[in-house]
Amino acid sequence: MAYCSKDDVENVLNAALVAQTATEPDADEPDWGVVETVCVRASAEVDSYCGGRYATPFSPTPDVVRWKTADIAAYLLLVRRGFVEEDADTPIGKRYRDAVRWLTDVSKGDAHIPTSAATPEPSEQLTAVVSRPKLFSEDGLAGY
Repeated sequence: MAYCSKDDVENVLNAALVAQTATEPDADEPDWGVVETVCVRASAEVDSYCGGRYATPFSPTPDVVRWKTADIAAYLLLVRRGFVEEDADTPIGKRYRDAVRWLTDVSKGDAHIPTSAATPEPSEQLTAVVSRPKLFSEDGLAGY
């Protein structure tokens, strides 16, 4: 499940640039599956950071997760078409690094994701005792 969509990536870049980067050199039309693929890859990256503290995949997706995933997906889409790390001072490079920095903070517990299903802290520790069923009972031993 992807946390962002083509529309979210277009909000980060723009529709024309997304279409251009999704079009193969020998094709006339964009391959929108490419955009879906980078959205899925970006979502997996988000899960790799958040999975230690939150139940993933998120459902519903919190807005902040959708936004950060779109930043990562936009970066991955550009990298796929030749965007190099030397160009990382561009706004998309900065957005990508900010998203990864935020995800790192989430994984450390320094940043939090607002979720609709908050997990309550346990108020007490419980212990469960498990044993085998009785082999002998008073009724079973009656008469011996």
